[in-house]
Amino acid sequence: MVSSAKTLMEHIRCNLCGADDYKVKYKGALKEELGAAKGAREAGKLYSASSYHIGNDQVVECNKCGLVYVNPRLRADVIIKGYSDAEDMAYVSQAEGRLRTFRKSVKLIEKYAPGKGRLLDVGCAAGFFLKAAKDSGWDVRGVEPSRWLAEWGRKKYGLDIRAGTLDSVKFPSNSFDAVTMWDVLEHVPDPFARDSLPVHRGSLCLSPRNRVRDMVQKNHFGSGYRSFRPQPRLVFLRKGAGLSSSYWP
Repeated sequence: MVSSAKTLMEHIRCNLCGADDYKVKYKGALKEELGAAKGAREAGKLYSASSYHIGNDQVVECNKCGLVYVNPRLRADVIIKGYSDAEDMAYVSQAEGRLRTFRKSVKLIEKYAPGKGRLLDVGCAAGFFLKAAKDSGWDVRGVEPSRWLAEWGRKKYGLDIRAGTLDSVKFPSNSFDAVTMWDVLEHVPDPFARDSLPVHRGSLCLSPRNRVRDMVQKNHFGSGYRSFRPQPRLVFLRKGAGLSSSYWP
């Protein structure tokens, strides 16, 4: 049991600078083998869009560049399978509230990309942002690992949502005028894995952590809740992906 659980874990180098030199910032709440077994067993719950499950992972900080990340972690294929198998009634029950939020997000994006061309939302869940963007005149597509959420969005709103990831769902280069990733980058095992995004003359919009949401989640989880500010994501954009970026709090 222990040995098989350990094989579910992987030790990783810093994804920003490649160093294998870190200090432990927060120790894991469970022994590595127990955390692996729990993560694999409950992957469908842990990796759902509305998940409020408390993680047990060890958090480390790179001694070379300061990036904070989980190490060791469940293997990427185990995590992706967890997202793929997840069913999330709690998330879709929040449709109206999420649509109101995303209508504001669409207006914000249109300040930077006013042309209302072709838009891809990566990790689009049930398609609430896609629905808001479509209603505003965008030609939208979505990619979502959860087969259940992708099917829900297709049936409910008639959206073109492909079940999978950017690596499994292939789009030709220069397919889109804008690519959005709402609360997605922190869930991607290797943000540098793809050479390019299928976007031209476009905008890449990320949703950084929100102070109000941090307060709500800290009240829900208690003093053990930890939130990390979004600066590393901006570093990924500028230093790693070679893209310019705009940031709003």
